[in-house]
Amino acid sequence: MVAASEYTLSYQLNKEEKIFYGPAGDFMSIACLTAKDGQKLLVWEEACSGTVCSDDGVYGVFDPLTKKLLLEYKPPSFEHYKGKHLDRYIVNKLRESEAENHKKAAELLGYEPPILFDYEQSFCCSSQEN
Repeated sequence: MVAASEYTLSYQLNKEEKIFYGPAGDFMSIACLTAKDGQKLLVWEEACSGTVCSDDGVYGVFDPLTKKLLLEYKPPSFEHYKGKHLDRYIVNKLRESEAENHKKAAELLGYEPPILFDYEQSFCCSSQEN
């Protein structure tokens, strides 16, 4: 099985591959969704299987027409807390940033994004052996 970091999302432009995203999670589901305004968007949801991972995944959104990455999840940095025991603080900050990510995905789509891991028209990639 291929590690998640070996998956990339890309498009072809004049015979050149343009990579626009490299997943960071253990699982990724992808679907083409239509926003409320009729715009077609490539949406993905990532999740991991660690103890600080939430039950919900985080979303990314790409506009295939303009070739622009509209939403990418960037977890908060805890570099300045290195060596300190702040598990609860870190988990709370991660939950806040995930909630903000869900809010931004909903704004782009014009509706709450579906849970893509359960969405009929999505496909899934995993770094985990089944």
